[in-house]
Amino acid sequence: MFAVDSPRKVARAGVWLIALIGVIHLIVIPEYLSEAAYVGILFLANAVGAAVSAYGIRRGEGWGWTLGALISIASFVGYIASRTVGLPGAPGILEEGFFDPPGLLSLVLEVLFVALYLRVLAQRGGAGNNASYPR
Repeated sequence: MFAVDSPRKVARAGVWLIALIGVIHLIVIPEYLSEAAYVGILFLANAVGAAVSAYGIRRGEGWGWTLGALISIASFVGYIASRTVGLPGAPGILEEGFFDPPGLLSLVLEVLFVALYLRVLAQRGGAGNNASYPR
């Protein structure tokens, strides 16, 4: 595990994690567009949202962290759902199974981002505190 001890390092780690999540989803858009167009569009929305989140975190805005956490949680849940119960009109995704390398990497990054987000919330004193986090 790596030590993240200063607010600047925490923010930098958050930016990198959410940016990597967005890049992974951006890279696999063509594959999923051919399977089910709406899944590809959701991946594009993920990538755009991740970029907006990274921008917010970099500027020290709390909403950037919250947006990143929502993206990470939704992506994680979507991956699990697509590999267990499947998605409408996308049977090929279900057949891929859990061991899709970009998907697994994304899952790990999403868990790390949410863990970092929870740390940021704890340091701020909870979700009710809307103070910005230092850059």
